[in-house]
Amino acid sequence: MTILNSLFLDQNSSVKRINNCVGEFNQKYFIQFLFYVGVASIYAITLIILGWMGDCRICHDLHQKNARIAHTIVLIVLALLFGLFVCAIGCDQMSAIFDDETAVEQVQHKGGIKEKTEKTTMQLLREVFGKGPIYCWLLPCRTTRYPLLTPPGYDV
Repeated sequence: MTILNSLFLDQNSSVKRINNCVGEFNQKYFIQFLFYVGVASIYAITLIILGWMGDCRICHDLHQKNARIAHTIVLIVLALLFGLFVCAIGCDQMSAIFDDETAVEQVQHKGGIKEKTEKTTMQLLREVFGKGPIYCWLLPCRTTRYPLLTPPGYDV
């Protein structure tokens, strides 16, 4: 048994991509983080588009116009990179939820037959986001009380 297995009940699928592990009880908050980064990316691109629809009143010389263009290019590239990151990791997270299996479990079952889960999509989502109302799922507050768990071999 590795240290990672003893610290995390359910290793998430983002282990390879972000070089980290998201524990079972933190998956909701990680998905919320991805959602809010995606919203910020869309907001940034929207502001850039709205900014370029009007005329720049303070851009009188060539230096100011070039600075505006360079600033816009950097912002668009960053917003697109963060947006793509959110899409890739978000799809990976949702796939892990809907398959009821993490990437670590997929590797362990590779070549073998996986048992099909009897749970509905809503039940799988409620396991991650809690039993609260659906509109609270993207709010950064806890909706479920988790039991106090200690890792195996943990002595105080």
